[in-house]
Amino acid sequence: MKLSKPPSLLIFVQLLCIGLLTSISGQAQKHIDSTDFYGKILLHPDESFDVEAAFSYFEKQVEMDLRKNDTINAVKKLRYMVIGQIEMGALYESEETAATALRLLDKMPTDSLVKAHKKGIYNDLGMVYRTLKNPTNAFLFYDEALQICEGASDSLIVINNKGNQYLDIEKHELAQLQFTKAYELSKQISDSLNQARALSNLGFAQSKSQHPDALDNLLLGLGIRLRNNHLAGIYSSYSHLSNYYHNRGQAKEAEDYAEKAYNIAHQINSPSYIKNSLSNLLKIKNDSIAQEYITLNDSIKLAKLQKRNKYAGMQYNLSKEKLKTEENRLLQEKEKRKKQGFQFLGILLFTGILAIYFVQRAQNRKNTIKEIFRTEARISKRVHDEVANDIYHLMTKTQLNVLEPDALLDDLEEIYSKTRDISRETNALTLQDDFGAQLSDLLQSYQKEGTVITIQNISQINWKGVSNTKKTTIYRVLQELMTNMNKHSKASQVLISFQKTRGSLQIKYVDNGIGSVLKNRNGLENTENRIKAIKGRIIFDTAPSKGFKVTLTI
Repeated sequence: MKLSKPPSLLIFVQLLCIGLLTSISGQAQKHIDSTDFYGKILLHPDESFDVEAAFSYFEKQVEMDLRKNDTINAVKKLRYMVIGQIEMGALYESEETAATALRLLDKMPTDSLVKAHKKGIYNDLGMVYRTLKNPTNAFLFYDEALQICEGASDSLIVINNKGNQYLDIEKHELAQLQFTKAYELSKQISDSLNQARALSNLGFAQSKSQHPDALDNLLLGLGIRLRNNHLAGIYSSYSHLSNYYHNRGQAKEAEDYAEKAYNIAHQINSPSYIKNSLSNLLKIKNDSIAQEYITLNDSIKLAKLQKRNKYAGMQYNLSKEKLKTEENRLLQEKEKRKKQGFQFLGILLFTGILAIYFVQRAQNRKNTIKEIFRTEARISKRVHDEVANDIYHLMTKTQLNVLEPDALLDDLEEIYSKTRDISRETNALTLQDDFGAQLSDLLQSYQKEGTVITIQNISQINWKGVSNTKKTTIYRVLQELMTNMNKHSKASQVLISFQKTRGSLQIKYVDNGIGSVLKNRNGLENTENRIKAIKGRIIFDTAPSKGFKVTLTI
């Protein structure tokens, strides 16, 4: 079978992808190599040019990481800068850099990685204040670091550093407690190098108080370091042993270990180690001129460092003060804008309420005028339909002389009754103190021959607890229901009952009249409107030949 050749475009795309991946991989590896390279320079600074280049590299990397919202990597670079600044003696600058890193971490959710970085930064700040001869702050930050340490391995470095701080202030017993604790923790996790560090530090602290186990612990620590070929640790052990013998006047042993430390320093190829070992050798050889030079040089260096850091501290404090002032100014500006915003909202709200008030008042006035027109039209219609027609009919009978005097009087009495009813229904209502009696009189006034009105529980209602608006509404609604009954229902029995239920007043009207179709309420729309106006409910229940029922809830 003949195989087909892959299209040339496909081959080109494959080669392009491989090239891009190789390029990206190469750039990533270059970035990692650069970070490692410049990181080593900051951890062991020798040439100022390289140090300057390292700081420049990390500053740019921090900016790039922050632009990408990669806070953790930005913090990692800032920690390199903190350690580099400590090594260079720029202690206040390192404090400021550490504070920047902590502020970034404070904005992140707390997890094990964030805790680890915070612990490292607190430990670095402890070292800063130890170098500045400020043990109070050093202990403060060491303790902060210990509070967030998780597990033994996390705590060992901080505990050792805390022990060294106690040594600096000559509290040898407290130092021994810290180093003993570090040794016990290192045994728990089988960490031989940390065991060696703790033993060497413990032996050195014990030597300051003439403890009998001092030399044994120093030699045990050295043995572990020699077996692991840990050059930096071996250098530290030799320095401790040299100091141990020098303090006891054993010059030969002290010089031997000092020379061993010097040789190890050359193997490490660290200028700072070589310088320190040379200084130690000169002290042990007891050259008075060299000793005077070393003492004077150390004093000058310390004075310069303190002066430089004092000036840097003043600059740092001034910067913090300026920042604080600016923050206060921004806060005041924010509060001012907030206050102005509230004032604007208040004015807007007041204007809105005022507008609603005037619109509502105008609407109410309009509704009142409409109601007046409707009332006038209704009265006019009733006067025309019920009174004027009867009068005209009576006049016709009178002209034709078909009425007896008694019949004439009866017709006039009927016209008067209709006129009185219209007047009573439309006049302004004056509420009496005993509203129950007033309402009962109204209902009883509709009783006539052939119609029995029954009123239940009206005297059990506390009418003083009912507002005048609701009383007026109840009066007019019942009046309209009774008038409707009188005109249309042909009822012989009417029952009106009153009951107080769950904070509401319930009134039920029932008659045994002819009823009606529910959608045709015989002009009772006004009754519904009155009830709705006081946020009440009205339910009609009627059907032809089934009577008429109304339930009012107010």
